[in-house]
Amino acid sequence: MSGVRRIEANRQNAQRSTGPKTAEGKARVAQNAMAHRLFSRQSLLPDEAPQELEDLRESLRADLSPEGPQEEVLVELMVDALWRRRRLGRVEAGIYSSQHYRILANRARREARRYEQSELTALEERLKSALDHRPGETPTGQAGRPADESSRQRTDGDLRVGVHRCGQRLHDLVPL
Repeated sequence: MSGVRRIEANRQNAQRSTGPKTAEGKARVAQNAMAHRLFSRQSLLPDEAPQELEDLRESLRADLSPEGPQEEVLVELMVDALWRRRRLGRVEAGIYSSQHYRILANRARREARRYEQSELTALEERLKSALDHRPGETPTGQAGRPADESSRQRTDGDLRVGVHRCGQRLHDLVPL
């Protein structure tokens, strides 16, 4: 689709979109900025301390001693900007913390998979060794009979499939 046609299609779609109609929908849309809270219209958010905001406001008023309505507005803008700046620091710390925990969780998953695979491999080797050294059986077959190579390969293959299925069931029960 060419750029002009795409723009025209977007314009037509935008005219059909009228936004939420119910009070519940409008209330939900009003909270969109609350996801990360950087662009919220409210200075004070539900999890923030009102007294801290008031202390900041009083401190700036005492330091700047605004005179007249213009200076009052400027002080309020400064309070709002400083308050949001503090919030930005908390959001930034949360983002880095989240990324750090995601990295640690991925590393733990990889290590658990590697451990699980090594345990399955060890189990397969022990089972194969146990089958190879069954009591009453010579290395050539059961009770002195020569082993049929194709049946032995089938048994070994069945064993590997069985071990793999057991490991898969274990993985399904305890997903990493």
